[in-house]
Amino acid sequence: MAAGTLQPRWGQPLTGIISFVVFTAIALVTWFLFSDPRGPVGWFPYPFVMYLAMMILVGLWQHMFLGDWPFANLKQPLRGIVMTVANLVIVWFVIDVLFYRVLGVGFNFLSYYGLEAANLAGKLPKLAEPGATGKMAQVAVVGFVLIGFYTYPVFTIFFGKWPVMPSNLAQPNRGLAEIGWASLVTLFCYAVLIAPFFGLLFPGAAINPPWWEAVGGTKHIHYVFGWWEWAIVILFMTPNVWR
Repeated sequence: MAAGTLQPRWGQPLTGIISFVVFTAIALVTWFLFSDPRGPVGWFPYPFVMYLAMMILVGLWQHMFLGDWPFANLKQPLRGIVMTVANLVIVWFVIDVLFYRVLGVGFNFLSYYGLEAANLAGKLPKLAEPGATGKMAQVAVVGFVLIGFYTYPVFTIFFGKWPVMPSNLAQPNRGLAEIGWASLVTLFCYAVLIAPFFGLLFPGAAINPPWWEAVGGTKHIHYVFGWWEWAIVILFMTPNVWR
């Protein structure tokens, strides 16, 4: 982690109250500007949810794995500004390049552009309005992020960064090794827990439909979302409540 210990500027509980009010206001304004249907952009719920979720995951990579490298020695607020800009650039790259144009080459449900092209070409079971089919790729990306909210931090919280640590690796090699190892586990869980939903949306022999219907009585992906999100809550309660 980056050096430095946070200290309450105005003591507690005043610092906590002020922080709560300020960040709630920032969240509401941001939501209205980018996601609220009444706002100027109106990205509700997608792609705003996708970008927001990916920003959180990339932020986890930046801080928990890379220790704020290469910006750890910058003073605040410059470090926060620079890391936020870097976060946005990485988020764009991961979504628009890595998912849509690289992984999406082989798995079309991960590509917004691929699904839209398939829809316009009449290759999908039901013809949808432009943009509607591509949103399924955004759901697929959010599914990856949801899985990653558990599989990335779990190796720090439960396993003390094993198997990468202890080692003499320095940043960024240490952080990249952690990201690589956790990504392998994330992709495995994604294939089992998220991909079958797209076998339901786009039926065929290549991807099986959801196996969890026999367990939960529903084929919807929200069945997985529900219990997996609770696992994430338990994961983060461990260092924040029980330690």
